[in-house]
Amino acid sequence: MKYWVLDNSGYTATMLWESGVLTLSNGLTERKIDAKKGTVSLVNQTEGISYLHELKQDILLTIDGREVEFYKEVVFLEYSEIPMREDLHYRPQFATEEVVYPPKGKAAMLRYSLGALEVRVIYEIFDGIPVVAKRLHIINNSSKTVVVNRIFVDSLAMDADAYAMFYAETNYNGGCGHNNNRTLSVQYADGVLNLGFDIGPDAEVAAGETFTGLRAYELLHTARYYEQKMIEVKEMYKRIAPWVLESPLIFHITSDIQKLLREAIDDISEVGFDMLIQSFGSMVNLENIGPFNIWRHKKVYTYARSKGIAAGGYTLAIIKNYRPIKGLERNPNDKAGIVRCLATEWSVKYWKNIL
Repeated sequence: MKYWVLDNSGYTATMLWESGVLTLSNGLTERKIDAKKGTVSLVNQTEGISYLHELKQDILLTIDGREVEFYKEVVFLEYSEIPMREDLHYRPQFATEEVVYPPKGKAAMLRYSLGALEVRVIYEIFDGIPVVAKRLHIINNSSKTVVVNRIFVDSLAMDADAYAMFYAETNYNGGCGHNNNRTLSVQYADGVLNLGFDIGPDAEVAAGETFTGLRAYELLHTARYYEQKMIEVKEMYKRIAPWVLESPLIFHITSDIQKLLREAIDDISEVGFDMLIQSFGSMVNLENIGPFNIWRHKKVYTYARSKGIAAGGYTLAIIKNYRPIKGLERNPNDKAGIVRCLATEWSVKYWKNIL
């Protein structure tokens, strides 16, 4: 069998709805979902691995302080095929490869009612990669606010050997001083994999609002060696989040003087740079929304665009050990008072001014 990383042609996603069971397959992975029971089968078609060692409720939900026994309490409404989803408006600018976005594949939505709430469970399977995506939307059709205390979009029972051939990722991920904080949302213990928020979210969903939560992506490995597995992860990223392929050549300048900025723009446009950033130390102040500050930067940035250069400046959204912080931007729990905190009242004005 050909290796999908080198040649993924022919692995076309298919979707079958029959007797209340949804089957997603592309020749690399197959997942069966019973609308009234949840996931009943997850198979690696390349390696012949069946991942689930027991069947369990694959959606864990706590609303208004009460754990919901999902498939016992909800009423299944309907199945429908939907378009593949575009999570953000991405069009390549400086991509190192050409990738179609949104990725090609098949998508389905299972609708349920939970009292006055509507729950939409959305599955996607992609062409050419052994990946299935899952997300959960909760629509509040009641007349009062409800609180989504805890939510795991997927919960699967698999043993350690199976989990070694499995990779999960969500869009609830960040740096936090680490390269990848997958453990915030990918939690495996005692033979059970849970994909969801590590804390809360305790999200208040007002009447008429929709809670969209996080998106989970599940890759079934066809390689057994770490380095090759990571190549498969990178191939997944290229298709589900092709903006990772953006690799602009950026010139950093530590100046806010118009003459020097124009000279730099002239030089780097000849060399072949894609972007200019007024870097840390340039004294550019993007929080200053005064008319003169806006005018002078618009003038030089417009000049940059005329030369094919994207231009912008550096801003410190969150910072430690920089300078004493006082007033609205100070984290009240930080005794030293030196951290700009995005959970404070200050951040609302900060983001408005930056944008």
